[in-house]
Amino acid sequence: MTKNKSKAKVTVYIAVAALLAILTAAALFTLPITAASGLKRIPVLTYHRIMARPRPNYRVPTVPPSVFERQMAYLARHGYRTISPDQLVAYYQGRASLPEKPVLITFDDGWVDNYTTAFPILKKFGYQATVFLVAGKIGTGQLLNWEQIREMSGYGITFGAHTMTHPHLTSLEAGPAAREIAESKATIEAHLGRPVDFFAYPYGDGAFNEEIRGLVQKAGFKAAFASSLGLVTTFRDPLALRRILITDHSWLSWLEFATMVR
Repeated sequence: MTKNKSKAKVTVYIAVAALLAILTAAALFTLPITAASGLKRIPVLTYHRIMARPRPNYRVPTVPPSVFERQMAYLARHGYRTISPDQLVAYYQGRASLPEKPVLITFDDGWVDNYTTAFPILKKFGYQATVFLVAGKIGTGQLLNWEQIREMSGYGITFGAHTMTHPHLTSLEAGPAAREIAESKATIEAHLGRPVDFFAYPYGDGAFNEEIRGLVQKAGFKAAFASSLGLVTTFRDPLALRRILITDHSWLSWLEFATMVR
């Protein structure tokens, strides 16, 4: 009897959680797609690995391929069109327009499954994306190699810098931090033969301060992305743009995804 009561309680909790999530989604879907300034609210999504989670305590944010494909299908079905960081910058500088419902899809670190798994799904929906590379580790372990990067670049995937070795930048002295930032830009540019104008801070929101921000600016980046949760609604600080970290951490993740982008 006790066991049945416990199961009943779990069922009720799940039902209530689902109802609350649905109501939250419904409320968010009614929000305007423009900020108070009249500019668009642009979701910048952050992915890392697209694969089945290898173990429960695996620390790299991971989204299973089936979930990632459902998320891309959701975006396509609801009229979202992908943009590049260049388009985002041009829009906020008043030099270009954007689709009615823009979204910027990014991947951090440059894992090989970005090529083997995410890339075919992106192509299926005609979507582009931006991958921030740990430039000093390319071709090692489970990271992309230059041949894969060049193929993706030829399709229209943008590549940005994510330092040379993925350190906590704020834990470094100014000299080593500057080299991590500037050399990652130069390395990728040398291999791809095109400018690398965008940077993502390793470890997200807590990984930079005014000194690090200044080093990113000095290295010549047009914009840099953190992981401060929220939509991009202003370009007042192009070196601290918000993103939304996407993970598969609960059975409601698909619904949470729908509310985050809206």
